[in-house]
Order: sequence, then structure tokens, then C-alpha cells
Amino acid sequence: MENCTVEKCPVKLEPATAWVPSLQAIRKVIGKVVESVELKKHIFCGRHARALREEGLRMYSYTSTLQELERRQGEREAERDAVGRYSTMYLALKDAGVKPPKKRRKAKAKTATIVEQALAIDIPS
Repeated sequence: MENCTVEKCPVKLEPATAWVPSLQAIRKVIGKVVESVELKKHIFCGRHARALREEGLRMYSYTSTLQELERRQGEREAERDAVGRYSTMYLALKDAGVKPPKKRRKAKAKTATIVEQALAIDIPS
């Protein structure tokens, strides 16, 4: 049984009755990937969850969010095994939201050279 995160709230919560903010909101607060340890630090009772929902914060049940965290952790471990020795760097970049660079299109360069060639052709009038 966990307590509500609000300081003076006396409610003891079972996992089925606990509410947590979205993982994205928790990540913004703690500044890193959310794990189950951090999730326990952001548990709210139904009354406080409703108040936060009215303020515009998305709230989810603790049990479903915990299952989602376990699923994501399993995916990360599978990626780590697949990537091999570059896994730490790859996952760190992915968790930070860094996307791989896009390949440059060469079509624009080809189009420009075709236009230049067409202009260079001397067409008799």
C-alpha cells in the first residue's frame, strides 16, 4: 500500500485504485526515462487525480501504466540485444529523442544539371 503523493493526504492506496500522470509528464519532471521506482513517487488518489485532470494533466491507472513500463523495458532490452555493442549509445540517443539524419536527395542536383544542360544547348531558330 502506498500513500498519495500530496503531503497531507491520508489515503492509503492499493495499486488498483492509484492514479499516475502520463509517462511523458513524469519524464519532463525527472529528466530521464521513467522506471517503476520513479512511478511510485508520483502516485495520486482518485480525488487528487480528478483535480489534476481538471487542470489539464492526463492521468492513468497505476496498474496499466506499470504494465506499459514493463512492455517498454522489454522492447528496450530486445533492441539492446539486437544492436549489440552500439546498444548503449543507440538507446541513449533514442531515449533523448534524437532522430537519425535524413539522406540528402540528389534529385534536386540532377534537376539543376539537366536544366543547365538544356540551357547550354544552342537551338537554331
